[in-house]
Amino acid sequence: MAKLNSLTIFASIFIATVVIFIPPKIASALYFPHQGAPLPEPRPGYFKFLDSCIQGTNITCVKEIFETIFEDGTTSDDCCLALILIGKTCHDEFVKYIANGPSFKSRLSEYIAKSDQLYGRCAGIVDPTLAR
Repeated sequence: MAKLNSLTIFASIFIATVVIFIPPKIASALYFPHQGAPLPEPRPGYFKFLDSCIQGTNITCVKEIFETIFEDGTTSDDCCLALILIGKTCHDEFVKYIANGPSFKSRLSEYIAKSDQLYGRCAGIVDPTLAR
């Protein structure tokens, strides 16, 4: 059981790293390999927008945020600050991008709700003037 849990955590960290630190077009090909070609860009400039959203975000916070939304993790106050600095629009777009993947799509509404709950909690403990 511990081996399965470790594998799940490793896979989650890997997926978050891929999505955050590799351009979305490439991440899409890596994350959804069984679909062949990368997912199409939803609209012109979308991948460039996502790339600009995550400039300077640290991997520890990416992991915490991912695990809070897609698993049963928690996000520290420091990572709440990172989330608020990313901004609500960027955060929402990343969550939708990940949650629409085949591994998560069946629970899309749950992930959107958890995402909104996390952002709301973070906004309540971080100075809102810092948000994008």
